[in-house]
Amino acid sequence: MRTVDGDATVCATLSANNTAINPIPTGGVMIAIYVVVVVSAYAPIVTLLYIRHRQQPSIKYRNPNEMAFTAIWAYLYVCARCFGTLYADRISCFFRYVSFGVPLNFAFVGYMFAELRVVSMFKLTELMVAHAQRKFTEDRRMGMLRSFVRSGLASVPRVLAHVVLNIPLMVLLLSQDISTCTALTCPHSLVQQMIYYFYSQLGVVVVLSIALSFGLSQVIDNFHLRRSFQLNGRLFLAFLCVYMPLTIVFLNDPVMNDNQIEIFVNVILFHIFLWIHIAQPVWDVYRSSATKSHAVVQGTVHLLDAYLHTEDGFRDFSTFAKPEFMYECVVAWKNMVDYRVAAPNHLTAIQIYDLHMAPNAPLRLDRVVPATILTRYELVFAANHKYQVSVGSATERDHKYFDMALHAIRDRFLAETLPRYQRHPLGAGWREFVEKFTMQSTFDKLVHQDIQPLQKQKTGLGPKRMPSIKPKGALVAIDSARESQEASSEIVDHKRGSHVRGTSDQSRNPPPVH
Repeated sequence: MRTVDGDATVCATLSANNTAINPIPTGGVMIAIYVVVVVSAYAPIVTLLYIRHRQQPSIKYRNPNEMAFTAIWAYLYVCARCFGTLYADRISCFFRYVSFGVPLNFAFVGYMFAELRVVSMFKLTELMVAHAQRKFTEDRRMGMLRSFVRSGLASVPRVLAHVVLNIPLMVLLLSQDISTCTALTCPHSLVQQMIYYFYSQLGVVVVLSIALSFGLSQVIDNFHLRRSFQLNGRLFLAFLCVYMPLTIVFLNDPVMNDNQIEIFVNVILFHIFLWIHIAQPVWDVYRSSATKSHAVVQGTVHLLDAYLHTEDGFRDFSTFAKPEFMYECVVAWKNMVDYRVAAPNHLTAIQIYDLHMAPNAPLRLDRVVPATILTRYELVFAANHKYQVSVGSATERDHKYFDMALHAIRDRFLAETLPRYQRHPLGAGWREFVEKFTMQSTFDKLVHQDIQPLQKQKTGLGPKRMPSIKPKGALVAIDSARESQEASSEIVDHKRGSHVRGTSDQSRNPPPVH
């Protein structure tokens, strides 16, 4: 064992010849700690992969920035514990506890805010469902939840939580004169207080985490969010209930101290968190990419539109969209399509804007529709309101005002929601619908080929299909450069002989919005 440099007389007196700090490890224990440090070096790598794939469905709804922040601080905590033990004679008692106490507090706060945001997203979805079904309206609560979900790492509640949680640490460290103490000669009373403080923090976090996890969806757990938080909380609770009493009872036990049991227990807890919340989602991303079936129908616009027009299809798809945090998109799709085809009792343009696009809209589409497009709609409707544009007669072009937003929603459905939906048990109806749709379409084409070769065929499996979306005719005064993405949809319509062409003068002067 290495000797302690410097005069530690005061610290030796404070510790009363009974220091509880673990001695500097030697032999196999020292080698094991170095191995732990080397093995744990994979944590930053997997965290970078986690951030790189943060837009993937299995990661993006876990608050990837918050989770990555937590993982980084947890890794720094493990490094501080390991190096602080290996080189305890070269650092002060104050620095020892600050070096791992502050990262631990940051990790605890990050984890709680990550889970709290996930729960808030579920609660916000539930309020959106209730609002869409007109059961009740809690616009103020929805606004508060939306603001919290959107808040970043530098939000006021988060900063206050960090400050409040680190105050007891500083109070304990400054309550005694430990300026001449090394990490090996910290006062026994201070060591005990620190143990109680850190384990009480862990206990609070575990209890709150388990309680919050019950606020997640219990019906559909597409991203395993609920299972991840509950599993993590239960494992931490098991360690807390078993190990904490042993630590308190055997605080000065030579076996516990000489073998650095506490260090290894903390490392195990860190890797449990890292595997459940970071490594497992990254693994799911690569596994889903490698095992993705090419036989899965990737759904086109007219298929999805016809399917969502059926009662069962819309019900199943909207049910699936709730835990996917896409419910507001399904409601917006229905409202915009009803407006576009002039369905009975459809919402007016102002009502759709107030419900989905206004800055304080209850079912705002800011997570799907690009901010530039939302800003354009805000400018258009603000100008109509400012100059009191009168409502004119309804025309075909009036119904295309929301095509840009509808285009963005449809892209998200086809790119993310539909591929997952058709592999989910709720998507069984979709697969059956596609088969019937394809067979019926082919049959109709063969039957009517000789009689009406140029007549557009109907499938008979759903209501009249919505005309193809052409963003080029909507909001042209504030046009975007995304029309090229409509090429695939237009080719399908062209082959079916249903492509609708608008005149150039109509695409330049949009009428007032209804």
